[in-house]
Amino acid sequence: MLVAIKAKQVFSVFVQGFGSLLVGTPKSAGSSVMISGMVPMAIGASEGGAQAASLGRAVIGGLAVATFTTLTVLPACRRIRPE
Repeated sequence: MLVAIKAKQVFSVFVQGFGSLLVGTPKSAGSSVMISGMVPMAIGASEGGAQAASLGRAVIGGLAVATFTTLTVLPACRRIRPE
């Protein structure tokens, strides 16, 4: 029973964190600008872009994961185990 209550609390914290991601925090705004700027590089649209396309995809993936983690997982961990 206690595990189910904890799971509900964790889920609600994740939802709150994701809501802050959509509202437009400075972290999400900066990341979205960087990701949109890297899209042409990831597509490989320019001359010789095939070589740099994998780098663009890696940067986009890393930024997306880091932003999601910063705005959802870290607040959930802090709320579950306050200092």
